[in-house]
Amino acid sequence: MSLLGIIVLVGAILAIVAMALAWSSGAGWSISGFDAIEFAMKTSGVPWDAYIPLICLILAIVALVMALLEFLGMGNMMFTRIPVMVIGILIVVLCIYSARDDFSYAGIGFYLVVISGIVLLVAPLLSILKILPEE
Repeated sequence: MSLLGIIVLVGAILAIVAMALAWSSGAGWSISGFDAIEFAMKTSGVPWDAYIPLICLILAIVALVMALLEFLGMGNMMFTRIPVMVIGILIVVLCIYSARDDFSYAGIGFYLVVISGIVLLVAPLLSILKILPEE
């Protein structure tokens, strides 16, 4: 069992769970990540950034699989750690792009996805730098 695997597993699960929470909210309304995905899938002609919650969900599922491999001791630096770092960077960049200049409507789900992206970025980096113990 690897501490890195546990941390990445928690980060990936946090992103998946955050999709059920409010991705965007305002006075009397809120849209979960799953609601945004459903809207983007049913509506034609939406801009590509409407698919950002779906992209983040897919990236979180890929990170979850890699976390399970790391947790079971089947991962190595090139196969799991670096790709998980890239997934973390992509999640953070996509979320920041989706909010752009207006973070006033961002909900708790949005912020939890950003936090999970940061966890997915930092945990493998700490392992690569030998700050996080291997076993």
